[in-house]
Amino acid sequence: AIRLGTLALNLQDNTEIVLVCGVMLSIFGLIDTTLCDTIEDFEAEDLFMIGGILCSLGCVFSPRPMCAETSSRMKLLGASLLRRIGMSPHDEERNDDFFSHGGKPHLLNMIAASLRKNDFSRVEGFAGIILSSICNEQSVHMFDWERRELSLADQSTGLLLGLSLLHGCVTSKSNTNALQPRQVYSFIGSLLNLYPRMASRTVPSIIHVLRTCMDPSAGYDCIESTLLVSLEFLASESIISDPHGAHLVWKYVSSLTNDGVPTAVRSSVIRILAKMCGSNKKLFRRIRDVIGRSMVSRDPFIRIAATATLADLAKFDLLRDVEEIIGWVQSRLQDEEPAVAHFALVALKYLVVNEELEFDLVIRVLEKRLGVDLCDTPTIMK
Repeated sequence: AIRLGTLALNLQDNTEIVLVCGVMLSIFGLIDTTLCDTIEDFEAEDLFMIGGILCSLGCVFSPRPMCAETSSRMKLLGASLLRRIGMSPHDEERNDDFFSHGGKPHLLNMIAASLRKNDFSRVEGFAGIILSSICNEQSVHMFDWERRELSLADQSTGLLLGLSLLHGCVTSKSNTNALQPRQVYSFIGSLLNLYPRMASRTVPSIIHVLRTCMDPSAGYDCIESTLLVSLEFLASESIISDPHGAHLVWKYVSSLTNDGVPTAVRSSVIRILAKMCGSNKKLFRRIRDVIGRSMVSRDPFIRIAATATLADLAKFDLLRDVEEIIGWVQSRLQDEEPAVAHFALVALKYLVVNEELEFDLVIRVLEKRLGVDLCDTPTIMK
């Protein structure tokens, strides 16, 4: 599955991609159609990896119109295999067996051990895991990758491995504390930090995870934590530094800031905009427009999120066109929601700290807007 998946990722022609994916569907579709309700006749680790690989390839190729139908079938088959593992995430004894089945050097066992030790800071780590799993030559050392950059095929294998783990964490019920989305994102990030052009191939899988979290019928247990960590990773420099990756991210993220989106999701997205701006300053004007629109929302939670994000932008000195933004801040000083007024004051504070505004001017504005004498300390403390 890994080798066929790597081959597909390295192809450029859509027809060839569809052919390879068709072969994978034919092979692994037989597993799904013959699979019993138990996993006694099948390695759970194999199902975990195969299902994750199919989901990953389905997401990577989904933006290609000619591959859309095949991609959809691969995602459905992959999700079906992952769900058929049928293991409880709270059954510690069975989970231990899942990651150390028979003591065999299965790729998933090595990955789990690596993640438990937090051994994912360097891209050579997963390259060594892959090599140890598929190579029988004793003379091959795990970290020979340190001597040269990874080839395109090796980069594709590493990406496929990381994305497969991500889909497995979210879709399979075999998820454990040793294999959580935050750890897998760190794993993927170690690759993207060295090869940022692969970010655009990562985004569709993260979007798929986010949609799974927001789908009530998916039955996923850790919705809030996975939603937040996925949004944070989308806003990270690993993804946003690549122009194509930034375009894909913004196209999706901006759709979640509109009216009609659930408040919890919309406010969470707004809160990551400052991090996105820090990762790619070219997004500032788009982010500024979203914040300006959100600061006048009727929903107090949206106004709180927008004003807090504006304060973050001021804190990290990411604001431009302060003359326009200062008007937004002033309009929120007397907001009926105390938290909004608080963050408006915080934004003013950092604008002064970063020398965007003069302290005396801010004091005069506050006295005029709030109708108080800031020199009258007893009155203010009341």
